[in-house]
Amino acid sequence: MKLNYLSAILIASTLVFSSCGDDDGGDGPDNTQPTGTLVASRTVFPVTGANSTIDWSLSNAIAVFETSPFGAETLTISASNATTGESIVLTGPFNPLSNVIQNSTTNADLGLATYIRNSTTNAWVSNINAGQLTPAFVVQISSRDTVAKTCTGTFTVRTVNPDSTVQFAFFGNGTFTNLPYIVDDGTPNGNSALTYTVGGTFINSSPVVVVANGNIIFASGSSSDFTKTVSLQLLSTAGPGTYEITEIGGEFSGTYSVSSQSSPSSVIYQSTGGTLTITAHDMILDRIRGTFSFNADTQSLPTQTVVLTNGTFDIYY
Repeated sequence: MKLNYLSAILIASTLVFSSCGDDDGGDGPDNTQPTGTLVASRTVFPVTGANSTIDWSLSNAIAVFETSPFGAETLTISASNATTGESIVLTGPFNPLSNVIQNSTTNADLGLATYIRNSTTNAWVSNINAGQLTPAFVVQISSRDTVAKTCTGTFTVRTVNPDSTVQFAFFGNGTFTNLPYIVDDGTPNGNSALTYTVGGTFINSSPVVVVANGNIIFASGSSSDFTKTVSLQLLSTAGPGTYEITEIGGEFSGTYSVSSQSSPSSVIYQSTGGTLTITAHDMILDRIRGTFSFNADTQSLPTQTVVLTNGTFDIYY
């Protein structure tokens, strides 16, 4: 379920103004978590040419069982190759009674696979209805060792190129054995940061409030005098790469608001275009870092435009 963006602005702004937590400036613990390997038979169906089937494996794999205060669990399995830029993320709601996540719909909240073939391609996703292979997403946990913190299971997913829905990658007979996992109770592991330049002025937002809802991350931070606030929305399943910032409602978007200390009202600018680059995404520490810049307009007439440049983010979620 996507968090309503404008509602999140109001919630986060309230938290920003009321927050008084200490900032120790730490970078969080070192990542010493062991990893495993995903194995499958991968078939890529190109737009032209013969189908390509290979024995596929991807290392640096880790599973995360994320728990909510209401007892629900979300399972995320990620694996990557830093040399080639290839990565895959499997995520969805996990029911320990059935141990199966299955999704044949376009609703990403029921299960989503995100696959990046190399560092120069866009993400291929499983929640696009294309081709004849259904269901598009199945992940099953066959065993889970709560002492050793490992899990074993299978997966079958089909990811579609959103730029060409006749091109997809199918992962059949997928397995993972004794894959290390961690349990995430939602407690942030560090202190988030947002910086940017607007109108020639450098802004270091503090504090920064982060709200994670489903596969959406929302981060909002204000200037030291609380008159300037920037907010970003991005996907928690996105790997390193450059993404387009679009209007509100898109997967990557932003807002900027300006107020005065003498007046509680604000002028809100909503993103109309820009870019967001993820330089690192650690799904063990729930930490995502990168840069951004975007143009934003007011929604009331006469239209006013603002440009945010040299933006950086370091978000714990």
